[in-house]
Amino acid sequence: MNQPVSETKSGNAFAKYFFMLILGAVIGAFGAVYALNALHSNPEGKFRDGMMNTFGWNMGQLKKNVAEAKCTPTDTIPRIQAINVMARDLEAAFPKLADEPEFVKQATNLRTASNNALMAPPQTCDGVGEAMRNMGMACESCHKSFKD
Repeated sequence: MNQPVSETKSGNAFAKYFFMLILGAVIGAFGAVYALNALHSNPEGKFRDGMMNTFGWNMGQLKKNVAEAKCTPTDTIPRIQAINVMARDLEAAFPKLADEPEFVKQATNLRTASNNALMAPPQTCDGVGEAMRNMGMACESCHKSFKD
């Protein structure tokens, strides 16, 4: 009637359950890491950091152009255009500050400085330096007021 369970059969059952337990723990650990990464991701911060890095890179390229005496409009306008385009999205990059009148004023100052540089593109290295100073003052003023 009832046959005794053999040693090998119970050993196999234990191995199967142990394997499933370990597999479940590994899958659970990966799932937990994935969920924590999703909770800690910050798309706004990535956008904001990327924008600030790109502003800095473009200003650095303008500075390099001046140092190398490459100050023709064809050398500088693309960098100023990039700054101008990004300046339009400052409120989107900083949504918590978008309703702050002082922040909007500072963002407008950068847009104005870059618009002025595009409306009358600098023809000399002195002109590029002046455009950089104007845009840089707008950036610096905002950073003094709002940088973490």
